[in-house]
Amino acid sequence: MAIASFSATAVAHLARLSIAHPEHRLPNITQRYSLAFLRDALGEARRKELEAGAEEGINMEINQDDLDFRKLPAGIWIVGDEGVYIMSNIDSRTPDLILEPFERVVQCRETDLRNCRSREEQYRGKRRIFGGDDGVEFLPADFILAACQGQDTLFLDSGRDGIAIASPASVKAWRRVVNSFGIPHFFDPDKKAPPELWRSPTSKPSQEGPR
Repeated sequence: MAIASFSATAVAHLARLSIAHPEHRLPNITQRYSLAFLRDALGEARRKELEAGAEEGINMEINQDDLDFRKLPAGIWIVGDEGVYIMSNIDSRTPDLILEPFERVVQCRETDLRNCRSREEQYRGKRRIFGGDDGVEFLPADFILAACQGQDTLFLDSGRDGIAIASPASVKAWRRVVNSFGIPHFFDPDKKAPPELWRSPTSKPSQEGPR
């Protein structure tokens, strides 16, 4: 269990931005090469070529011109590089993008440099939560909005099977175990909790950042 905590209000706002701007959504690296987002008008010969060369629905020969980004689902990205943070999956250059009073990026509190004693501590937190490689994991908007409803803090539990929503109760128990390691406490265990665990229908974090 590796817990990452975020402002639930700010994350929910980013998810709603994605819902509001379907024409400006961008893929992460897995979606970028997925057969699921091929254009309906793609030529039959090109479609068969890509389908024949695909493995588990992924073909690295897919070009951007083969895709219809309007098919991408609404959602957010959880990104791991120097730290861990969340972004909307829409193009940040989208016209009429209303962010106020929030930012384009919601930092994970455990890896926010303002909460870490050094960049080394920030990196250790990132590696514990996201792994050593950089990457981007997509989480659907309805999954995020349900988890954020009525909450001050969104808790994500990253593990081998993907990313799950962890309740404050499970986080409280986990914090007791690792308290001796000096991991900061940013949660309120008395807040109303969502269901104990909601599992995201995603795979392990991808190995590259947004494209």
